[in-house]
Amino acid sequence: MKDAIELLNGLINKALTSGHENQEAKFIENICKQFVDKITYDSLGNLICHKHGEGKRFMVTAHMDVIGFIVLHIDIKGRIFFSTVGKCSVNTLINTPVRFENGTKGCIRVLQGKVETNKDNKSILTLYIDIGANTCEETMAYIREGDVAVYDATVVLQPWNTIMLPFADNLIGCLVLINVLQQINNYNYDFYAVFTTQNLPGYRLSLKECGGRGAYAASCKIKPDMAIIIDITEETFRNKSHNVSLGNGPVVRLMDSRTISNPRLIRLIEKAAQMTGLDIQYEILQNETNEAHTIQSSEIGVEVCSINIPCRNANTSGGIVGLQDVNATITLLSKIITL
Repeated sequence: MKDAIELLNGLINKALTSGHENQEAKFIENICKQFVDKITYDSLGNLICHKHGEGKRFMVTAHMDVIGFIVLHIDIKGRIFFSTVGKCSVNTLINTPVRFENGTKGCIRVLQGKVETNKDNKSILTLYIDIGANTCEETMAYIREGDVAVYDATVVLQPWNTIMLPFADNLIGCLVLINVLQQINNYNYDFYAVFTTQNLPGYRLSLKECGGRGAYAASCKIKPDMAIIIDITEETFRNKSHNVSLGNGPVVRLMDSRTISNPRLIRLIEKAAQMTGLDIQYEILQNETNEAHTIQSSEIGVEVCSINIPCRNANTSGGIVGLQDVNATITLLSKIITL
């Protein structure tokens, strides 16, 4: 437990937005290099960890980039106006602490007592970041237009076997994949664990957003026969017979707005769950997707399926996940690779 918390805090301290994943990648590389045969990077910065095998090429991905903010303008009072990188609820941002890539810290404040956005809901007109400066010149000694910031928070272990953390999307997926690399010794595939870039977390990609670039590039390079995507999914309470809940196990995504999961991979996941005695949940999403769709459509096509960890308050500074679900996902994925 202590090791998992320490690892998550290490990931959080290095986490940055899409296009700025290099610190995170180097941190993960230093952990994983002793457990794999080869580590490479591609032109988009994807971290590719290869465990050589004789079977089909099996790729598992988890994106490294997290939700954050990019500086648009600094006014004469030194206030930093920004836009989001990745999708989050702007109404949850007021009074949220943030940190910039260079370590400068600040707090998100509101100008007029309410949040206003432009038509595309990306540029936030009345929120700004206060770093304690009083003039534009003071702020620009540390921060420039185009600089990025992220939530400034740490992991909290709760008494109910849950953890609260920023960037559950998708540092939890990275944690799972790191642990899988550490645990597997016997496997029946030519195995690639890929920590991907430029996913733009939180976006509903069916609404013409452009995430999954890193996963697409990695898939074109590796040319896998099959791929599993590790991510989070929001806890839901649709009806008595169809819930996604913390503590009830990993969630197998059957379909979303751009991807239909491969039936053979679904059966493989179900077989692994049965063999390990794990409960799994299922979901179908109509308005959201993840990087599975870019992998599925790469090159001549790839068999794909997503395994997701249930999460509350996704894409906020206080996401909550169940440790039981995290451990179950590690066990499940480790078993799948041996089948």
